Amino acid sequence: MEKFARTSRIQVIQQVISQHSILLLLGTGIVNERSVSFTLILLYGMVFFVSTLSVTNSFIYRYLHLCRNEFVQRVSSKQFILIGCLLNMIILGNVFYVLHVAILPGERFVDFVTKTVIVDGIDMSRAAFFGFSMKYCMESFRLALIIELILLLSLIALVNVFCALKIKSYLKNAKQTSIKVF
Repeated sequence: MEKFARTSRIQVIQQVISQHSILLLLGTGIVNERSVSFTLILLYGMVFFVSTLSVTNSFIYRYLHLCRNEFVQRVSSKQFILIGCLLNMIILGNVFYVLHVAILPGERFVDFVTKTVIVDGIDMSRAAFFGFSMKYCMESFRLALIIELILLLSLIALVNVFCALKIKSYLKNAKQTSIKVF
């Protein structure tokens, strides 16, 4: 129990704050150094996207092997794996770039948030956060990157739903076919 208590104190507790047209992912906890907290928040975002991609890869793999077996037969396993790894690396590189460039706050935004956002029990001048404001301190390039990230997440969700529905339909038809045979 003591070991658990020691490790749980070093965590970065994440909160989503929305005040004054600002959306923040705030990292608080015992880690009071901004650079460490920024790294942990970035790691949290990347782990989220890696998990999402893992689920998507599983859906695509099952869909291709069940519903599009002719495609899998034409492409060798090395090519199949290479294409999948390359697409995953491109997506993760894109996500890292967007998180680092668009969501990582600049000095002007940090000053604005420090003066504007008030959260009970948190010193905003020492807290690490990612976020953006639709009203203040938002350049069009950052806005375009955030929109691109939202569209990417939506596309990944649509691919998951599409594959799941096709797999369900295939399995339902396979079950009905096997019942008719016997």
